[in-house]
Amino acid sequence: MCRNKQESYELQIPVSILKERAKTLFWNMSGFSVKNPPSEYQKKEVLQLQQALESKIEINALLRKLEPYSFEKQYMTLADEMIYYELPLHLYKEQIVGIYAFLISEDTLVSDEQDTVDQLYTHIWQNAYLDAAREWVKEYLFQKTGQFVSSCISPGFYGIALSHMKTLYHMVDGEKIGVSVRPDGLLYPEKSVLGIYLLLKNQINILGKRCGSCPAQGKNCEFCMEKI
Repeated sequence: MCRNKQESYELQIPVSILKERAKTLFWNMSGFSVKNPPSEYQKKEVLQLQQALESKIEINALLRKLEPYSFEKQYMTLADEMIYYELPLHLYKEQIVGIYAFLISEDTLVSDEQDTVDQLYTHIWQNAYLDAAREWVKEYLFQKTGQFVSSCISPGFYGIALSHMKTLYHMVDGEKIGVSVRPDGLLYPEKSVLGIYLLLKNQINILGKRCGSCPAQGKNCEFCMEKI
């Protein structure tokens, strides 16, 4: 479902189209590998948890085209709001032909009645579906606009302070899908992601070396979308 008003979009993303992508992301996030494969019992348990989650999960998204926009050496201006960053976007002004802010959320609660391992797997499944939805939104923008789409840029990364979460949240009007932003800049429900995508003339990496500026300092590489 999609509703459009002045370049603002509200979408309900069908979980069925995310299933296979989420499954791939889950196994990458779970810590299992060729050297550490899951047992047949673990595989069965994990897939049962996916089915249980899939029966009740609902993923909603908001998109808004941001205008006007400009890029300087240490900050960008989006819809008259200034956002500071540590990115070389000013070097690629001629490549950037549009910007969309997005918010994706799902608010399925993990049952306290589950054992600890099942709760952990359910959390990983939620993250996998959320990341699958984020990738789907990127593809949606490519199909809608015919332009190449950058990697996701979000507060908390690339030198963008979490305080800018509120700025972007108000741009997309997050209340429409039941999301709020806490005083510390984090989103509620916790399984929500907010950021921007840049539309590009050419398929190029304009974000620089992501691993070299990683805020996690190498502590969470096994969960990293750059690796996946």
